[in-house]
Parts: sequence; C-alpha cells; structure tokens
Amino acid sequence: MRISLLSSIFLVCFGSLRLAYGQNIDPECACNMSNLWLDVVVVIDNSKNMDHDGLNMVAAIIATVFAQSNISQALGQTTRVGIVTYGQTAVTKYNLTAFDDTNTFINTIFDVANKPITDTTSYIYTGLYAARDALYDGRMNGKRDNVRQAIILYASDYRTQGQDKDPEQLAQNIKANGIDIITVGLKQSIDDDLAKLAKLATPGMAFSNTDTDLVGEIQRNGLCQINCFCPNGWTQYTSQFGLASARR
Repeated sequence: MRISLLSSIFLVCFGSLRLAYGQNIDPECACNMSNLWLDVVVVIDNSKNMDHDGLNMVAAIIATVFAQSNISQALGQTTRVGIVTYGQTAVTKYNLTAFDDTNTFINTIFDVANKPITDTTSYIYTGLYAARDALYDGRMNGKRDNVRQAIILYASDYRTQGQDKDPEQLAQNIKANGIDIITVGLKQSIDDDLAKLAKLATPGMAFSNTDTDLVGEIQRNGLCQINCFCPNGWTQYTSQFGLASARR
C-alpha cells in the first residue's frame, strides 16, 4: 500500500512538472546529418536562366548540405540521393540507386552544374513530376518503403503550363502522399515569384539563396525536420533504432 501511494505521488508530481514546463528535458530529434534516414531527389533548373556561375553556386550549396551525410545503398540509417534537371522538359540524371558514397555524389553535382542546357524556359511542373517518379521508382518491390522522402527544388523561374500542368496542384498531391518539398528560390531571377514558389513547399521549408544561413536552414529546418517522424504524441530520444535496449 505504501509503495502504491508513493508511486501515485511520483506520477502526479512528474505529470505536473511536465504540464508546468510544457517540454521535455531531453533534446528532441537532434540534427545529425550523418544519421539521416531519407530518400531525397535534388531538382535543379539548368535552363539558360542559370548561367555557369548560378549553377556552380547551386552545386556548392548542395555539396555543403550533404557533405556530412552518409550517402549509401547500405541498410541502416543511410541517405539515398537522386538528381533531376529541368528546363522545358525534365531528365532524371541519376536515380536513387546511383550513389554508393558521399564523395561520388558531390563530385557528380559539380559535373552536372557544368552542363547547362539551351532551353530559355523552365517549367517547375516537369521537374517535380520527374522527381516524384524517381521517388516512386526507388520504392519498387517494397525497398525502403518505411523511409521518409523529400524533394529539394532549386528554381530560377516560376511558369505554369495551364490548369492540367499546374505546379501548385502537383505539389499538393505530392505532399498529400507523404513526400515533403523543400524549395530554394534563386532570388536574382525569381524575385517576383518567391511567394508562388513558397506555396509548393512543406510549411516552413521555403528558402531563398539570399538567406544568411541557407545551408543551415535546409539542414535544420528541412532535412532534419523531415527525418524526425515520430507519431503525434511521441518524442524521439534515440537514433539507435536497431538496438533492443534503445530507449523509445
């Protein structure tokens, strides 16, 4: 009886403490890029709107974002990355099974940046559509079907192709199917359309290349938030998901 009473007091006090402070003492979903468990498709506008300097800037941003990531095809907490480029049409340059290590991915990004196309128009719809298909293809035969998925879109222009190819409607469909979208507007070109581009993004994940800490924002407010996928009412306290003794 005494033990039961003490237990009740402890639970009441602990519950009151949590209610009073409203937050946990332990950090929630720490941002450790090397522990991300994601499938990501990077979508790059490589039309004539983007000159070599602009594409190299985008490549440098992408390389820095993923520099500490564990890009691999191995099982466990690894990240797979694909690359899509687009102008009037889109091309899946590299699918999610293309890269076995981070260095190869980074070198490839700069190689892609050195090959702009001659299209004078770029349609975001085509890039998003190709990225969605690349993510779907990456889950064929149930492969990594419990991994969170994301698209990072780097856009220099915002144009629509009529109601049947509306990028905002496509983005809503993509997000409704559990895929998050991070947008990066290249402000020197897309200044007037940044608000439209932001509507494509998951809330809180619309950025501009003029942001002071763009890389940090993509990592902390984008990829790490997507990686933090505990159900509502649950808090992640560990990244050691494979251990039976790991705290959950």
